[in-house]
Order: sequence, then structure tokens, then C-alpha cells
Amino acid sequence: MKIKLLQIFANWPILEKIATFEIDAPSAIRYQRFLQAAQAEYQLIEQQRVRLVQKHGKEVDGDLKVDKSNPVEFAAFWDEFNKVLSQEIEIVDPELSSRIFEGQRISAVDFFAVAWLFDRNKSQAGLIEPTEDPDNGTMG
Repeated sequence: MKIKLLQIFANWPILEKIATFEIDAPSAIRYQRFLQAAQAEYQLIEQQRVRLVQKHGKEVDGDLKVDKSNPVEFAAFWDEFNKVLSQEIEIVDPELSSRIFEGQRISAVDFFAVAWLFDRNKSQAGLIEPTEDPDNGTMG
């Protein structure tokens, strides 16, 4: 499946949280394959973030930081980092149904942050394909 690196980077804590859920064995194996691939990508993203902080940052109280008060360096950091995060990659599709959340506790915010990962096979979710209404050209 194709995703942007941003989807991994922004949702990493949630992806790790889902790994702690008790789910059926086949789903757990597929999710673990996905998570291992995602973790490798996350580590590469983090390496690039650190490199960009070193490039655009300065030492403040013993920590290297990108100074928000320096608009040129701050914008340059985010411009380069956003280019990293916007890259589209091919990653293993875990082919999961949102039904694995039955009996689990997950907030609506967390679920919708990673909803792109589930029910990619619409028959699993019982979703109805939108159809075009020939009378008014709307989707129904």
C-alpha cells in the first residue's frame, strides 16, 4: 500500500499502542510485519530530522534546537523536513479490519488518526460503494 511518511511519523505512538492490543493471531502477524517496516521508516525519518536540526539549529542550554525566533532557519528546517514527510512509499499492507478493535479501548481521535490503515478491503467493513445519481450528478 502507498502511504506518506507523515502518516508514520505523526501517528507513531498510536501505531505502537495498537501493537499492545490482544487481537487474533493472523491479524497480529500481519500487523507486526507492517509495524516492523513502519519502524524502519520511522528510524530513517528520525535520522533526517536530527540531521536537519543539526543543520538549522543552534545549541540552547545544552540542547540543539531550531530557534523559532530565527524565521529564516525555522522556515528552512520545516521546508526540508516537510519534503521528507511528504514522500510517498510502498509499505506492506496489513489487510486489517477495524473489527480488531472490538473489546479494545481506543479514543475516537486515535482511531481516526490511523483509520487509513484499516478496512482497505471494503468487504471487511461492510461499506457501501458510493454510486452516481444520474439525475442530478451527485454521489449517493
